[in-house]
Amino acid sequence: MLIDKYSMDILCFCETWLKPDRMLFKVNNFSVASAFNRSSIGGGTLILCNNSLRYKERKDITACSVDRLCEVACAEVEGQIFLCVYRPPASNLTSFLIIIEEILNKLINDNKLVFVCGDLNIDLLVDSSDKSKLLSLFSSFNLKCIFKEATRITPTSASCIDNIFTNCNIKDSSLISGVR
Repeated sequence: MLIDKYSMDILCFCETWLKPDRMLFKVNNFSVASAFNRSSIGGGTLILCNNSLRYKERKDITACSVDRLCEVACAEVEGQIFLCVYRPPASNLTSFLIIIEEILNKLINDNKLVFVCGDLNIDLLVDSSDKSKLLSLFSSFNLKCIFKEATRITPTSASCIDNIFTNCNIKDSSLISGVR
């Protein structure tokens, strides 16, 4: 219902918990464009694309994934790059940033629009050295943060650990709809 309501064509999921050999669900008119599944329980990333779009998996990027550290799916869709990233909360931030920098070096050199979305488990609402390091890395690739408000809200807390970074000049965040 949300897919139709917001006319979504690309869906990115983190913490899919899917096994590599089977999909546990089907979304009408969508196909798997890219996925990373752990060999053990948990984690994982997935990009689904509307069947009307031309896309290809960027296996050179998904090959950079490391279980429980930096899990990525990546697809090139109609000349734009979509990177879905999951960073487990207890993973080593320095190692994670090194992998993300390696990935961004590959992607930015393509001179295409890039969208990095995912669960990074760094709260952008809280000033911290982790936040500074993450924002500095993305900024060095001219990638701007889309959300600066809470993206995960519970009865007792609010955080911004899920986000989208892009080099697209977005003047109106409604261009990226239905992203929560």
